[in-house]
Amino acid sequence: MAVRIRVTPDPPVPNEPVKIVASFANHGDLDRRVTRIEESAHTKGGMAPLKSVKLPAEVKMGGSLAFYRYEGIFRGEFYKALRVFDRHGDSWQSTVHLEPCD
Repeated sequence: MAVRIRVTPDPPVPNEPVKIVASFANHGDLDRRVTRIEESAHTKGGMAPLKSVKLPAEVKMGGSLAFYRYEGIFRGEFYKALRVFDRHGDSWQSTVHLEPCD
């Protein structure tokens, strides 16, 4: 299991469109019920519930759940941490941190 984050284009170009998509990939041998998803809060150091996805969500063995999408103009630094919890309290996290190239 893993939280996968895809950035297009990679690397992003300053002042150009960027798309960021996150999904929970279930590469395990059992189905997983996702019960909570958190994202980095606007205040440093905290996490807050991600409310844009309907939960609980069943993720079949070998399947995935797309749960986060950002599309906009890349204006400089972008940071997002995402954490997925299953019904047993197990969690998986990934982070994307983008900065303009010099």
